[in-house]
Amino acid sequence: MSTGTYWPQPAYPMHPPPPEKKGMAIAAMVLGIIALVLSVVPIIAVLSFVLGPLAIVLGVVAIVKRRGKGQAIAGVVTGGIGVLVATIGFLIFGALLSATDESPQQTPVGQDSDVEEDGETSGEEDLTGAAVEEQEVDQETEEGGAAAEEDSPRKNDEGELEAEIEADGGESLVIGDEFEVNDWIVSIKRVSDRTATIGDDFFNTEAQGEYLPIELIVTNNGDSSAYFFARDFVAVDDQDRKFSSSTEATIYGAADGSVSILDEINPGNSIEGLLYFDVPEDAEITSLEINSGFLSAPVRVSLD
Repeated sequence: MSTGTYWPQPAYPMHPPPPEKKGMAIAAMVLGIIALVLSVVPIIAVLSFVLGPLAIVLGVVAIVKRRGKGQAIAGVVTGGIGVLVATIGFLIFGALLSATDESPQQTPVGQDSDVEEDGETSGEEDLTGAAVEEQEVDQETEEGGAAAEEDSPRKNDEGELEAEIEADGGESLVIGDEFEVNDWIVSIKRVSDRTATIGDDFFNTEAQGEYLPIELIVTNNGDSSAYFFARDFVAVDDQDRKFSSSTEATIYGAADGSVSILDEINPGNSIEGLLYFDVPEDAEITSLEINSGFLSAPVRVSLD
């Protein structure tokens, strides 16, 4: 019995599987690492809020599409940690800034003289009741003259206005005047146009209402270096509502010339820049109020 001839089947060539596409996963890992590194750097740590979420999104998409699982997971983890570290850093910075603003102010200009005057006049409290009554009668009879004297600016021997007039909380000061508050010499230069956003296309912040920029110059007139406290400046509208300056806008507006709140200013040195106030669109800001100390009335500068 014969059998048919067996011919072996030809071998088909084996093709290797196509290489796995890992571009998206690698991009997620790189962005996550950059976000993590920037999260510990002051000021520019805010970029982590952009790069971190982007790394997480790219990483998740890469994991779903099974493209570089290891790199994708690394991108998600590093991006998330970067956002978390940046958030904690900004919370700590805000807490420190608030604690600094609430700390006791430096001795206001003119306070020492007030104390000395109080010391000199303390002996007058020994006046008898009759003498006090006599003084009250004299004040009533000279009411007209006293009122006129109070309304007119008081001058010293050199014809200059006394410091109390500048710090009495009134609106005797206007834009361009130079005045002294605590250990600072301040001059309000101008009020700029309002804007809804501060910063550029990638690094910006949006106002709840509108940002009102006010340009000023401050000079350290003390004997030692000090930090400039923007929180001492308050914008006041025609309804006597008060608006504090925006720390966030000051940070984002560094490129536009905002006043630095992180630099220590040495005696005699000056800084010039913008303070930003987040105010309602319909608010008419009439003056700028500057805190002059715990025991002194604030200085108010008219912006009209």
